[in-house]
Amino acid sequence: MQRRFNFSLAGPDHMTIFVNVKNDAKLLDWSFNETLIKDNEPPPYFVYFSYGLDKSALEFSIDVEKTTSSFDTPTLEIGIGGHWVHYDMQRSKGLGAYIDSFPSYAYLQAWVGTYESWYF
Repeated sequence: MQRRFNFSLAGPDHMTIFVNVKNDAKLLDWSFNETLIKDNEPPPYFVYFSYGLDKSALEFSIDVEKTTSSFDTPTLEIGIGGHWVHYDMQRSKGLGAYIDSFPSYAYLQAWVGTYESWYF
């Protein structure tokens, strides 16, 4: 039995996507580069997504197959990491105070990161 999962991802200009299959599922295909699948690399898989001026949502699909169980149990785990690199307003007062405590000759690249995951 096979199933296609379609996703639309919108968020900050730097995001990570973690993909893992569960319960004897196999990743057959996806709309990203096929190298990992063709080379039979084992999951989990990591996709880094970054954009510039075009803030359109990333549309992607993942095709999975299950031969030993139905789709009644979790088949696919998706984790999304968001990296707010260019957004000062996302910084907490505590983080801002910490950054300001460094001497003027120090350069810090600090950002807020989030992570959420879901089972499908």
